[in-house]
Amino acid sequence: MSAAATAAPRTIPKPHEVESLDALATALDQATHEDRLKWMYGVSGRQMKKLFAMAEGNPVYLDDLLDPSGEPVECLGKNGLPIRLFNRFAKVFVRVEGQGLGYNKGPRWYTWFTGPGYYVAQDANEGTEGAPGEVHIDYRVVPATTHSTLPAVRSNYRGIVPRLVFGGMYDLLRRVSQHVYVGDAFRTFPPTAPFLLVRPS
Repeated sequence: MSAAATAAPRTIPKPHEVESLDALATALDQATHEDRLKWMYGVSGRQMKKLFAMAEGNPVYLDDLLDPSGEPVECLGKNGLPIRLFNRFAKVFVRVEGQGLGYNKGPRWYTWFTGPGYYVAQDANEGTEGAPGEVHIDYRVVPATTHSTLPAVRSNYRGIVPRLVFGGMYDLLRRVSQHVYVGDAFRTFPPTAPFLLVRPS
C-alpha cells in the first residue's frame, strides 16, 4: 500500500494537532470506518503515547467492545513499533461463559511463531492494574476455554518467542471516541509499545 493510501484524512487531526480529546473524538465520530482506519495507520508511536495520556479518565468498558449477540468482535489495530511488518494486527474480543477474553490476530506466518496471544479482558478494578473506566487485558492468564470460531487456547509461556512477545504483559485500554481506543502495554522486559484499535461500526 502506498504512503498516499495510508495518509490520514485532513478532517481528522493528529493527536499532536489538538489540545484536548474533544475535537479529535468529534472528528473520529463523524468519519467513516475507512477514514478512521487511514487515520490510525498514520499515527506514530510517539503520538499514541500522547493520546494515551490525553485519554486518561475517558471511560471505556468491556461491554463497549463486545457484540450483544455473543459473536466475536475483531478490532483492527496498529502498535507503535516502527516497522510495518510487525505493527499491523487485530484484537478479537468475546465473552464466553461470563468471562471476557480474546486473542491477538496477525499474519499466519507471525502467529505460527508467537501463538495466538490469548488474554483475559475485564473492566479494571481494585484487583487489577489500571483505574476504573479502563479495560484490563491480561496476557499472564489465559482462559480455560474459548469461542468455537477462535483458535485453540495456547499458553503465552509455551516457547521462547511467545514468552518474549506476550509473557508477563498486560494492556490498559482507554477510549478516544465511539469506535477508537488507545492502549499501552506494560511489563518489565522486553520493552512494549502503545497501540490503537478501531472497532467496526
